[in-house]
Amino acid sequence: MASQRKTFFTDNIYLLSVGLLFLAGGVLLWLIASRYLRKAVNAKEIATSGPFKYIRHPIYASMYILSIGLGFIFFSRDWFVVLIVFIPLWCLECRTEEKDMIKLYDEKYDEYRKRTGMFLPISAKKRSNGSALRNISKAGRNG
Repeated sequence: MASQRKTFFTDNIYLLSVGLLFLAGGVLLWLIASRYLRKAVNAKEIATSGPFKYIRHPIYASMYILSIGLGFIFFSRDWFVVLIVFIPLWCLECRTEEKDMIKLYDEKYDEYRKRTGMFLPISAKKRSNGSALRNISKAGRNG
């Protein structure tokens, strides 16, 4: 059965606009995160500035944002199904990377991990509550 599409892209100008915004945002985040990661790797440190200040995996997040944009631009429902299938696969990959980072940087990376979200920023309230709970539990163990 032949496609009913008249163009390669979606005919809906709103979906196309949203898709282009997501695509541009994803590319921009990817470029910025790559720059900060390169600096950290060259310094043999954990990347904790720029986008890494808020999330541990901004490059994966940027790829997802970019991919959502492509889904809107081409308006393919199948594309969104593929993205949903990839979520657990990317999470597994990130967990593996984080285990390697803990081996390399031990407690320093673990502390960084506790104050940042994997793909989305965590709220300052959650961050401060988490550290308050850790301090209480440490005090209980020491007392």
